[in-house]
Amino acid sequence: MSAIAQSQPPMSPDGFLAWEREQAGRYEFIEGVVYGMTGGTVTHAEITGNLVGALRAALLARGCKVYHSDVKLPVGPNYFYPDVVVRCGPRDRFTDFVAEPVLLAEVLSPSTQHYDQTAKWNFYQRLPSLQSFLMVEQTQVSVHLYRRSGAVWIYSSHASLDDVIELDDPACKLRLAELYAGIDGLA
Repeated sequence: MSAIAQSQPPMSPDGFLAWEREQAGRYEFIEGVVYGMTGGTVTHAEITGNLVGALRAALLARGCKVYHSDVKLPVGPNYFYPDVVVRCGPRDRFTDFVAEPVLLAEVLSPSTQHYDQTAKWNFYQRLPSLQSFLMVEQTQVSVHLYRRSGAVWIYSSHASLDDVIELDDPACKLRLAELYAGIDGLA
């Protein structure tokens, strides 16, 4: 999704949360600045839906919940709306944010790809619970995976519909053919 900075003085995190609850749209809050979230493409929605479906089928029986871009993720004093969030274990059913994610995913859009791959990823790495981060291209078959291994992140790239990504925490397998099912014109 695209993000557009809102013209206003910097806000506190508590001020942002109170303000956002009164808004019709969704907003990310990064270092005191509010960013309005714009809609994505049909391809973005289809890939996100495929990823949510694949993860939900693989992880629901293990006590993990899979959320799409409608829930906030706190990272320190900042708030984001990742495309996909996986959290395992008990949770508060009535909160409007998900804490302690084990997996995050962003479906890359041309307008936000650089930001997702740099600044946003730098924020996400600060989450001690996070074990895997996926960046899924929507213009070609390509998934970038970062896995936590102790204090370092290990990168791998997957670019064939025949590829299967095996995750350890949470343990599951993701077939790229399933993530890109129904998406026409990809190379």
